[in-house]
Amino acid sequence: MQHLAIIMDGNRRWAHENALAIVSGHNKGAQALSEIGREVARLKIPFLTVFAFSAENWRRSKAEVNALFGLMRRYLKQEMTNLMSENIKLRIIGDVTPFPEDLQSLFTNAETQTEHNSSMTLTIAVNYGGLQDIVKAASKFDEKNPDLFSD
Repeated sequence: MQHLAIIMDGNRRWAHENALAIVSGHNKGAQALSEIGREVARLKIPFLTVFAFSAENWRRSKAEVNALFGLMRRYLKQEMTNLMSENIKLRIIGDVTPFPEDLQSLFTNAETQTEHNSSMTLTIAVNYGGLQDIVKAASKFDEKNPDLFSD
C-alpha cells in the first residue's frame, strides 16, 4: 500500500454515545490520528491523508469551531517534535484563508519545518467539501472551454 486516506468522522457521535462533551470526541479523534500516524510510519506507508475539517464544519456552533481550532493549534505544537524525530513531512491542503491568522502561521511553520523530511508525508485536508469540489471543477472546465456555452 502506498497511500492511506482517512475521513475524520464520527467524533461527535462517539462523544454522544459515551455521554461526553463534543470536544472530548474531537480530542479522542486527534489521539487516534497520532496513533494511526505512528503505525502508518512503522508500516512504511509513504503517504497518509487525513480529511480533518470540512467546509460543512463552518456550520457548527462558534464554540465547537473554536474548539476545533484550539485542537489544531495544540496538535501542531505538540506533534512537531514527533514529526521531526520520525522524519515525517506535513502538508496542509485546502483553502486556509478563512482560518485565524495564528493558525495559518502554524500551518506554514509546520510545513516549512518538515519540508525536507522524507520517511512519510502526512497531508491534512482542511476546508474541503463536495459542493466546493464540483464548483472548482466546473470553473476549471469553463476556463479551458470558454466558447462551449457561449451564445
